Amino acid sequence: MPKLLVHRANEQRSIEYAPGESLLHILLAHEVYIENPCNGRGSCGKCGVIIRGAEYERSADEKRFDTGSKRLACMIYPKDDLEVFLDGETEKSSGFVNAKELPDVPYVPFVSLKTCPVEPPGLRERTSWKEMLEAAFGPFGHELLYGLELRGGDYTAVYAGDRAIAIRPGRHEENYSVAVDIGTTTVQLILVDTARKRIAASRAFVNPQKDFGLDVITRISYISEHPDGIDRLSSAIRKSISKAVAEMAAEAKVDLDDIYEIVVSANTAMEHIFMAVPPDSIGRAPYAPVFKDEILQAASFAGLQAGKFTRLYVLPSVSAYIGADIVSGALATDIDERPGNVLFIDIGTNGEIILKQGAGMIATSCAAGPALEGMNISCGMRAQEGAVQDVVLNEATGEFSLDVIGGGEPKGICGSGLLGAIAEMLRVGLVDKNGRMVKESAMAPDDVRRGWLGERGGKAALCLGDAAFVTKSDIRSVQLSKTAILSGVVALLENAGLTAGEVGEYIVAGQFGKHLTEDMLVRTGLLPQEARGRITYAGNTSMKGALKVILNGPMRKKLSELSKEIEFLELSTVEGYDKLFVRTSYFPSEE
Repeated sequence: MPKLLVHRANEQRSIEYAPGESLLHILLAHEVYIENPCNGRGSCGKCGVIIRGAEYERSADEKRFDTGSKRLACMIYPKDDLEVFLDGETEKSSGFVNAKELPDVPYVPFVSLKTCPVEPPGLRERTSWKEMLEAAFGPFGHELLYGLELRGGDYTAVYAGDRAIAIRPGRHEENYSVAVDIGTTTVQLILVDTARKRIAASRAFVNPQKDFGLDVITRISYISEHPDGIDRLSSAIRKSISKAVAEMAAEAKVDLDDIYEIVVSANTAMEHIFMAVPPDSIGRAPYAPVFKDEILQAASFAGLQAGKFTRLYVLPSVSAYIGADIVSGALATDIDERPGNVLFIDIGTNGEIILKQGAGMIATSCAAGPALEGMNISCGMRAQEGAVQDVVLNEATGEFSLDVIGGGEPKGICGSGLLGAIAEMLRVGLVDKNGRMVKESAMAPDDVRRGWLGERGGKAALCLGDAAFVTKSDIRSVQLSKTAILSGVVALLENAGLTAGEVGEYIVAGQFGKHLTEDMLVRTGLLPQEARGRITYAGNTSMKGALKVILNGPMRKKLSELSKEIEFLELSTVEGYDKLFVRTSYFPSEE
């Protein structure tokens, strides 16, 4: 059989393969993951690799993409020995989550410890060890006795709420929990020192499932098309979380057996995949999830490698597309307790929106697509070092400035940079309300804006550098994304009989959202013009909600109630939604 010699960073691996499948499929089948947002359908041009050892002619489809010396793995069907060179980036932990302090809530931790001396049963007593322990700690299940060392002295009971979940010999005072936010793009973890009410360590890494598709629908398609798809995706996320938990414990010098709970917040599809439950029903009408209630079980049952006593708590959802991350966000922001009409929006690949009106809450979800996170864009990339995160155009001088993460030369443009560039193009008149770019022929000969225009890949583009440009197709992608979100906002408002001006506060949530300025949001039409001066930023509310229920056990009841109280509006059932979509598709006019 022919072999692949795969190089990545300082590592290399030999793979035997049977010809007949694409190079991408072969790599994925052997757990070598590379970015392929379109799930190997040949539409994104992101699975570029360098090959040596044999020549394979570029097909007409592959020639559509300007990949330089790289070849698209989804379009190569190897049959020879090959060397394959991949970008050095793999699943990489940043080692840091931007959370400096825990939420300010009444301190009633869900997990608590109690230590008591327990004497062994005497010869004359008709009693048992279980009865002696229960006299100290209250009733508990027989399973807590399995493997328990029985001797006189101190014992420590671990309680989840008012229920004993573990009994340990000796005196134990350390008490840790882990909050996990499984985002479609990024996974974040915080190790909480519950006893001292502080952050002990944190981790963040790119969701390894991205190599099976950038968005939820693409991943669901992968699972439905591959018999082992659910096992691959669930295994990828479980292994990554287990690894991150072990790294945090080592960094903070914490015994894994002192970690008593892992709390998971995610959208509905991510929770299904994490629990190895096929999410196929989420991707087709009537879009019914397999489950949406909370899950409580031993972490080991979910395939997580943590401590002997670690429990898993998966937060409840509302529907297929309003997940636990949004319920957690509602809890984190106390949206139900805020005065007046409030709109909560988590902007990302899937835009989720909650409208709070009086005592009622109604939510909707809109498929914004990955463009807002820099994906499926000509020179798009994630928000990492080298990414342009904002653009300023000076129409008086013809100069421009780029805000590049980490400084240095730009390597591409992330979502906020793309929105910033388009907001500026709208401001200086390079793009009209229909999303069309102004042609050079329509400009005066001395118009300084001419210097910004050019072509990339045969398409008209705003050209600010070799790796910093925005084509007309990129503008169209953003226009579709912003229309999806704004149409969801307007649909909720019209359903409630409200205008945008009657909303007193627009809460923008999410790690991505906090990098979007008011100008980006309003000038591009992601939010209504009336939102100016009313926008607040809440950060990663999915994580904040998970932290809240760690620090305050009674809040779990409120979380459960929120998941039942939030109503859901399915946009496809809204009368006249097609016309509403068209009506909200225009960029705001500067006139």
